[in-house]
Amino acid sequence: MRTLRLLFAPAAALAALAAPVSAQMLQQTDAPYETKLKCGVFNAFMAGFNGEDTDEGKAAEARAEGWVMLVMADKAEQPQQAATDFEAAANALTREIEGKMEADDTVAVFQVFTSYQELCAPYGG
Repeated sequence: MRTLRLLFAPAAALAALAAPVSAQMLQQTDAPYETKLKCGVFNAFMAGFNGEDTDEGKAAEARAEGWVMLVMADKAEQPQQAATDFEAAANALTREIEGKMEADDTVAVFQVFTSYQELCAPYGG
């Protein structure tokens, strides 16, 4: 998996730069709960993917932490539900990416990255 991360890192960085940015940024707090979950999971994934010691990894980790805090705030009365939902969202992303990789469909892997980036971009990533 480490080799795969190194293989995809340059392309993932380019995909992040190419993601469309909304002319008007929306507030993260206004994002739907499912969007908050998915953006938290995706940024956590990208932090590991880019490496926690890189600038890109640190930025993704900071975004992930922000999204997680919003998820927790939305489910303040149900913290266990938030944890369960986050785990389910993480598992869904992992299955989606692994399925594309098992099929040797690199283009589809990048389409998954792009779809998450497009979901999160209007809210700042």
